[in-house]
Amino acid sequence: MDWGTILMGYLKDLIWVLFAAVAMAMSLIILLKVYDFMTPRIDEQEELKKGNIAVAIVMGSLILAFGFVTGMVLQTGTVINNQPQKEIVIPMPRQVQPPAPPAFQNDNGPAVLPSENTPPADDKKTGL
Repeated sequence: MDWGTILMGYLKDLIWVLFAAVAMAMSLIILLKVYDFMTPRIDEQEELKKGNIAVAIVMGSLILAFGFVTGMVLQTGTVINNQPQKEIVIPMPRQVQPPAPPAFQNDNGPAVLPSENTPPADDKKTGL
């Protein structure tokens, strides 16, 4: 791969990051304006200036919830033309399957777990 291709890739990524930052800021401003419209009797900015902790907690929770929803959308990818994208936006670590537990071994070899078709154990042999 040559340097021109690498630099163009970085430039394209930088443009997308800037676009995403502007879109996120604009959508957060719209979210706060809609919330302000939904609570006409409370002036959140004035209450925050007064030091109202309850309003600060609610506004912080609203911003966190917005971030969680945005993160979930980025994590699951987008749908374009009703076709889900194969790769996700944020790469997630691969899930490793835990190793199988070791089989119980006795004098006759590995034990077989009983199934529905296994006949019941003979009480005379086991002494139960």
